[in-house]
Amino acid sequence: MIKCVEPLARCHVLRLPPQTTMRNELSWTLGIATYNRRVDLLDCLRLALLQTRPPEQIVIVDASADWEVTREEVRRSLAPILDGVDWMYVAALKPSAAVQRNQCLDLATCDVVFLIDDDSMMFADCAAEIMKVYEADVDQLICGVSALEVRSHPDDHGGPLLAVGGASSDSDAVGPRGFIAWVRRVAHAEEVFVPYDSDAPMRALPDSITSTVRIGRRLFMAGMTMTVRREPARATRFEDCLIDRGPEDSDISCRLARIGAIVTALDARLHHRGSVSGRYSPYSRVALDYLAGVVLHRLHSADLAKSRRRLIAMLRRRTWIGLLKDLSRRQWRLPNTRAAIFAWSHLSRVMSMSKEQVREWYPKYARQFLGRSG
Repeated sequence: MIKCVEPLARCHVLRLPPQTTMRNELSWTLGIATYNRRVDLLDCLRLALLQTRPPEQIVIVDASADWEVTREEVRRSLAPILDGVDWMYVAALKPSAAVQRNQCLDLATCDVVFLIDDDSMMFADCAAEIMKVYEADVDQLICGVSALEVRSHPDDHGGPLLAVGGASSDSDAVGPRGFIAWVRRVAHAEEVFVPYDSDAPMRALPDSITSTVRIGRRLFMAGMTMTVRREPARATRFEDCLIDRGPEDSDISCRLARIGAIVTALDARLHHRGSVSGRYSPYSRVALDYLAGVVLHRLHSADLAKSRRRLIAMLRRRTWIGLLKDLSRRQWRLPNTRAAIFAWSHLSRVMSMSKEQVREWYPKYARQFLGRSG
C-alpha cells in the first residue's frame, strides 16, 4: 500500500481494486498537479476515465486551499466511472508544478505516468495511441511521449481537427496572419527555452518502432501533453527549487533526452483548454519563466560558458520580440520587453553562484519578486 506523503489530517486516500492488466501490456497512471480549477479538473478526469484504455491509477495533487472540497466533488461526480480504478487525492507539499509533479511520480505505481495539465482534455483513444508507442519500444529507448495538441475539444462534433502549430495552422495562411506567422518562424519566436546540450544528436530509433506507430521527434514536451516512463522520470525528477512558475517541463525534457528519445504520438489527440488562474500579472509570469531558464542552466548545463553565450543571444532576441509584441498590443508598460531585460540583468549573478547557493537563493527571491509585482 502506498504511504501518504501528507499528514492524515490533510490527506485522503481512496483505495479501490486495480483493473486487471493484460500480461503483454504496460500500465499507466494519470498524475495531475492542480490548483483552483475544479471545473477543468472534473472534465479532465471524466475524459481520462472514458478512454478506450483507461488508467489503472489516478493521483491528484492539489495546491488549492479548499482541496478537500474538490476531492469530495470528484468522488461524488465521478463515482460511477471511478469504480475499479485505484485513485488518491492529496494536498500539495507546496504550490509548485514541479513539486506537485514530483509527488505524482513518487505515488505512481504504473509503468507510464501521464503528467498532463488539469485543463488538458484527451480524446477517447489518446491514451491507447500513446501506450502503443511505449509498447512498440521494447528496448525502452523512448523516455517520453507527448500527445498531439489539437484545437477542437473532444466533446465537439463535426469540426476540423487542426493540430496546434501544425501544417494546417496559420503557418500556411495568406495575408496578414500568414505574414505574422512567417515572421514568428524567422525570428524563432516560439523558442523561449535554451536546451542544455546544443550539440546533442537526435537518438536513432529502430524500424520496429517507426514502422509500427506514427511518431514525430521533438526536443521538448509541454506539460499539458506530457507522458513519461515512470522509472527514468523518477530518477531524473523535476527541479523543485522552481516555485509556482517556471519551465519545469522543458527542463525535465532536456534531462530525460540525455537518457532516451522524446517523441510525439501523432495519432494521440489532446485539447488544451488554456485556463488562466489569474494569480499574477503577465509581466510576473514571463519574467520568472525567463529567469528560471537561467537558473536551470546554472544547475544542469555541462558547459556554463556556452550556456551564457546562448542565453544572452536568446534574451536579446526575446527583448526585441517582446518590444514588437508590446507595441502591437499597445501595452505601454512593456511587460514582455521588461521581462526579458529583467532576466538578462540577473544572468551574471546567477552564473557566479554555486549550485547550492542558487537552490537556496532562487525560491526566496522568486517569492519576494511575486510579492512585489503581483
